[in-house]
Amino acid sequence: MAFIARKSVKSTAMSIFRVQGEPMRKTIATLALLALASFAHADVLVSDSDSIASTVDKHVRRVAVAAQGAQIIAAGHNGHVIKPGEKRRRGGVHLSAVIQATGSAQLVDSLGLKYFINTNVTFSTSSSASGAMSEASYTHAVQASTSAGGLVASTLSDAFDGYGAICVSLTNATGPCQTGNAAYTMYNKNGPASVDATVPAIPQCTNRQYVFAAQTVGGLSVRRKIYVPTNDAFARSLNFFTNTTGAPITFTMVTSNNLGSDSNTRVVTTSSGDAVVTTADRWITSFQNYSGNTSSDPRLGHVIQGPGAPTPVSNVNFVDGDDNPYWTYPITLAPGQTKAIMNFVTGQATKAAAATQAAALTALPATTTQCMSATEISQVVNFAISTDLSITKTAPATVSAGGGLAYILTVTNNGPATANSVSVSDALPAGLAFVSATGTGWTCSFAAGTVTCTQPTLAVGAANPITIIATAPGSPGTLISNTATVSSATSDPTPANNSATAATTVVVGTAAKLAFTASPPPTLLPGGPFSVTVAVEDSSGNVVTSNSSSVTVALTTAGGAV
Repeated sequence: MAFIARKSVKSTAMSIFRVQGEPMRKTIATLALLALASFAHADVLVSDSDSIASTVDKHVRRVAVAAQGAQIIAAGHNGHVIKPGEKRRRGGVHLSAVIQATGSAQLVDSLGLKYFINTNVTFSTSSSASGAMSEASYTHAVQASTSAGGLVASTLSDAFDGYGAICVSLTNATGPCQTGNAAYTMYNKNGPASVDATVPAIPQCTNRQYVFAAQTVGGLSVRRKIYVPTNDAFARSLNFFTNTTGAPITFTMVTSNNLGSDSNTRVVTTSSGDAVVTTADRWITSFQNYSGNTSSDPRLGHVIQGPGAPTPVSNVNFVDGDDNPYWTYPITLAPGQTKAIMNFVTGQATKAAAATQAAALTALPATTTQCMSATEISQVVNFAISTDLSITKTAPATVSAGGGLAYILTVTNNGPATANSVSVSDALPAGLAFVSATGTGWTCSFAAGTVTCTQPTLAVGAANPITIIATAPGSPGTLISNTATVSSATSDPTPANNSATAATTVVVGTAAKLAFTASPPPTLLPGGPFSVTVAVEDSSGNVVTSNSSSVTVALTTAGGAV
């Protein structure tokens, strides 16, 4: 048995090894290659001229976990892909290994699960392609569920052998993705990814999202973004498709996954409450079945679509014993149009936690769309990323000429999603003089005759009210009609309730009264100042004018008293 090294083993280097011998010697040699791969954090391409299917399937890929995401791709010496169980001619064994850099981008979520993301894949593959995750492991021990219903401290690891790859079919094939099949084009071999520089400069976004180069598939431009947050537990894939032609294009996008759990793959539950996955399901949870009382892999939640999605899943294959699940989306693009498919995966310590988190992600809390632009959010079609915002506005029916006028604005998010970048705009009518605008949780400003109040996000429910104070014009009989509008970066399917108007009539003020308060210091010295506040109100109680000033009072003595 001999090894021939062409280069030293580095994360981006290539090393060639050749081994001759019988199956046992071949297995030992392959394991040695994997030991080297563990230092390179790399994929290993195994080729031989003999029957290696059982060796690779039963022995080699199991050792790949030591390589922190390494993948085994078995191929014959003539380029033929050797499938598990396939028999090849007997004879001298020739093994060669090409170490490829995969999983080179590493991001850790809020629970400490580290995702290894492929950024520069140079070989043909249907699961470890560009933007797929070659591995996910906890950075520390977690309280993992056991078969007996208890918990045990365990550093769960080896979640994937390639998760979240995608392929495109211009013939509308429904999967699975296959290399060498003309019906499918893998998104792959697109060079290294780059950190997304377009995201907001906040900790949740900076250096947290990778952008992959565009790939041309027929008349489509296909690109990807992979994101892992610091303030939630998931990885998000955004897959963008743009029609670059002058005619409509209809195609399918198929996911390609290798969970690494082989025949031990188990579907735990779905959004429908059972363990039978259908196209109606929004999320699925799975795990590698227990070996004895424990399972060493994270429990997984897969979020594939939301309620009322414009483009729902049309085909899904996710069953016990098969660690290569896939699901399909049918997409039609008008000339120049862009649409996006968004998927989430979460790794948890228990099956119950995986289901809870998957259900929460389906509802699209604010974290799920953070670091996305308003345009990107609007392009997602497998979730109905929309919410119904409404606004009400109240004001008195009448106001005295020159009197103060208060408007109360209440914004409500009627659901189902969190609204992002919420803004209320109120252009004051001519003759109405701005005084102030306030509201807890709102940031308000006034410019060019318009009041604008904003807040970053608004969960389902009512926001705190906004109060706008203005001074009415001095012409009795004037009808003041004032409209406020609410908007957000989140799509709103019901725009009819996004504006509210209040009308107030200016009347002649009567029986004006003067009210003032004074707060002198305990001791007054001759010539010493003190402050008074004066407010003028009409008979309706509306403030006409207000002023606060300090006055100097000259005191004299009378009868010895001050």
